[in-house]
Amino acid sequence: MNFTCSWNHDGTEDVWNGGIISLEHHGSHDEIHIESRSSLRVIIGRSTTGGFACLPDYCIV
Repeated sequence: MNFTCSWNHDGTEDVWNGGIISLEHHGSHDEIHIESRSSLRVIIGRSTTGGFACLPDYCIV
């Protein structure tokens, strides 16, 4: 799936393409790999307290 991104700053618009490279179902969660100017992996799922999204590529501790 491809998409177009845009950002408008001080009247200047910047436009670029992006896309979902892969979508994997792992039973308890799903993993989405998105590429644009950089890449991002998002893991989404449900827990006992609701839904969650994790961005493991950012190495947040």
